[in-house]
Amino acid sequence: MEKLNPDLIILDIKVGHHNEGLLLLQQLRMYRPTMKIPVLICTAAISVILEQEETLQRKGIPVLYKPFDVDELVYLVQQSLLPDETKGR
Repeated sequence: MEKLNPDLIILDIKVGHHNEGLLLLQQLRMYRPTMKIPVLICTAAISVILEQEETLQRKGIPVLYKPFDVDELVYLVQQSLLPDETKGR
């Protein structure tokens, strides 16, 4: 991720056969070169996310549940790419 330097990461919690997406999210946030990259979680793992919902909200990580409406995805991507001081306006 550091070499790619993406503007946004859309991450699913279910990577492989486990919930390795949460581990990847934690690693991204702990590593200085990737900690500021916005992350949008897009997943069908509702029960897993409900356990983490408060933490994700506190960290400003939006969650989009599958199946989703494309307009909602576009909106969340746009919001994620806004500078912090203009989010939510």
